[in-house]
Amino acid sequence: MRKVGQNFFWGGIMALGELLPGVGMQTVAIIAGLYDDMIMFFYQGTEFVRILLQFFFQKAKKEDVITAFWAIDWKFGIPVAVSLVFIVALLSGPIHTAFETYPAQLAAISFGLVFGTLPIPLREMTQKTWKEVLLAGTTFIAFVIFFSLNATEFGVAREINVFLYFVAGLIAAFAGFFPGISISFALLIMGLYQPLFGAINQLISGNWSLPALATIFFFGSGLLLGMLFCVRMLSYFLHKYRTLFLAFIFGLIAASLRAVWPFLSETGEVLLPWEVRISTFTSQVALITVAFLLVSGVRKLAEGKGTFSTSFGPKEKTIVTTY
Repeated sequence: MRKVGQNFFWGGIMALGELLPGVGMQTVAIIAGLYDDMIMFFYQGTEFVRILLQFFFQKAKKEDVITAFWAIDWKFGIPVAVSLVFIVALLSGPIHTAFETYPAQLAAISFGLVFGTLPIPLREMTQKTWKEVLLAGTTFIAFVIFFSLNATEFGVAREINVFLYFVAGLIAAFAGFFPGISISFALLIMGLYQPLFGAINQLISGNWSLPALATIFFFGSGLLLGMLFCVRMLSYFLHKYRTLFLAFIFGLIAASLRAVWPFLSETGEVLLPWEVRISTFTSQVALITVAFLLVSGVRKLAEGKGTFSTSFGPKEKTIVTTY
């Protein structure tokens, strides 16, 4: 019962991370040592779907479906999901308002949280050869470019082929599992954020138009298929190429610091730290430091209570046993 309560608590914290720009629940899962559990939960879900499909084609028995269903770690998934949905529904409005009112301050907090997460994958790498260095460096450069993109550079077409939303769903699924990337940010980069949420708002308001239904259907199909593929791919790499995967995560987290850079002009232009006023610099550094220390404190608290052995699961344990 205590484990369920802990998962409910961390679900709420992950929700807060998802609401903060550039952080995401994946980053919080790494801090809390739940990234491996999160991937395992979704992997078990994909196994259930796979066996269920086999049952429909008479290639699996009813007992296999029941076994796969109860093999899912519901004690982890249900409390995390309930808490996450509750906190997002409760605080999305206030945090959105706070972001509009205090964008620089929230960016500094996000920067500190992400920066505090950076040493975690580096510390858990069992080796640091030229392969890990090359992968981390390449990932860093590629995603710095990605995070520097502006959605307005792409524009939004008035008529977008619905199959584009299927591809967007595939990409969004990958964004949902990697730290530093959020689904909304990926949609912004693709110029599909407003059209997609416009379609959702149409359905909520009762306007069940065919274009809106097609948009949601194709995006949802791509998202579901992408999740099924992505989680199995992550499980494979965590099992077979653990150190290289950690190097990739390190480069990705380092690059995501660009997305939450806290030193900006009033027009949103990126500034170097010495280009801002001393009072602004001091306050931003103070917020970054507090957020960084918060991450360190959470890590030590969790380690002291034996919440986890490593952020990505015990080295002697594998997420999956067969592929």
